[in-house]
Amino acid sequence: MNPDISGPETPRFLSKGELSSRLLLSLAVIVGSMIGLLASLMPLAQAAPSMTTGGSAAFQLAGYATDLEGASLAATGQFITPRRAQPAHVPVREPLLQETVILYVTKSALNEGGDPLLPSERITYTIIISNSGALSATGVVVSDTFPANTNFVAGSITILPSSAGGTPGTLDSQPIIASGITVTPQIPVTVTYAVTVSGPLANGTVIANTVSVTSTESPTPTTNVVTSTVTASPTLKIIKDGPLNASVGETVVYSISVRNDEINGDGSPITQVVVTDSIASPVSYVAGDDGDTLLELEETWSYTAAYTIPPTVTNILTNTASVQGIDPEGDIVSPVTATHSLDVAYAPVLSITKTGSITANVGETVVYSISVRNDEINGDGSPITQVVVTDSIASPVSYVAGDDGD
Repeated sequence: MNPDISGPETPRFLSKGELSSRLLLSLAVIVGSMIGLLASLMPLAQAAPSMTTGGSAAFQLAGYATDLEGASLAATGQFITPRRAQPAHVPVREPLLQETVILYVTKSALNEGGDPLLPSERITYTIIISNSGALSATGVVVSDTFPANTNFVAGSITILPSSAGGTPGTLDSQPIIASGITVTPQIPVTVTYAVTVSGPLANGTVIANTVSVTSTESPTPTTNVVTSTVTASPTLKIIKDGPLNASVGETVVYSISVRNDEINGDGSPITQVVVTDSIASPVSYVAGDDGDTLLELEETWSYTAAYTIPPTVTNILTNTASVQGIDPEGDIVSPVTATHSLDVAYAPVLSITKTGSITANVGETVVYSISVRNDEINGDGSPITQVVVTDSIASPVSYVAGDDGD
């Protein structure tokens, strides 16, 4: 039965011979493609072990198929690729540990007065040098220019551990603060030194400090920077003077001086200055202001206060003067105090009276009355303790009354 096929062209069935030829051609194309692919990959492959140096390699590919009648079909191909010349033997070295010096440096600042940092306070700088290389760093030099607005504390440079060696610097060796140090791998070396902050300084002044470290093996500087910020406001200073000795009843005059502290403060003017004293009153202004009622730098305001020493005062007589004011921002300037002490001289005088019978018979008991007083006329009236009354013949002398209990 013939199939019912319609269309512009009538299909033609292939004979067995034609079909076998076309299959063989397709197989040849496939084998050729495989040969091309292998050729493109050959630069990445190693030559066969049997190849000689500088020779070539031949590769054979074959494809097989069966025709419609079961007959075998085959297609083969080959390509030859040149072999690059290789040395007879190439030694392989394991990578070696890098033999060098690798320095790291860190730096920190410690305000020994605590936060905030104020003028005149002390800063201790700590420099830590580490070596992560395989060799020791020798001839290490630590350079650190003392920052502006500070003063170096002589003798404060230390180098630890002692096994690192090294020589501390001095003010004259600036900027070098330490030299001749050896930093072995994995054993850090610590260098410290101290400065004090100068004054007066404006609030917010930044104190920057940079350290630089070099060694014989690593001459390129390794650096680190640390900063500290000053918190400043005006500060008052007070001084109190007076006699070192005085007697009961004497009037002591104290002299009090007040300044705008240019060392511990920022020097800004202070208004509404008030001076008080713990026992002497009133405190009277004497002189020092230039007329603007502002306590400014370079001005010293003087005051006086008087005090009459009473007989009941306790030796040693100590009293305290205090001053406070207002800064330009309207805040209270922290009060400061000054204390004065003097030795009090006491001169009390006792008075005693004794009364009794004018006459008495033999065998009669006579009772005497004895009165003791602190003589405010002839003495200073200061209190007298450990009062003891005796009588040449009458005994015992017995206390009756008069003490207020103290």
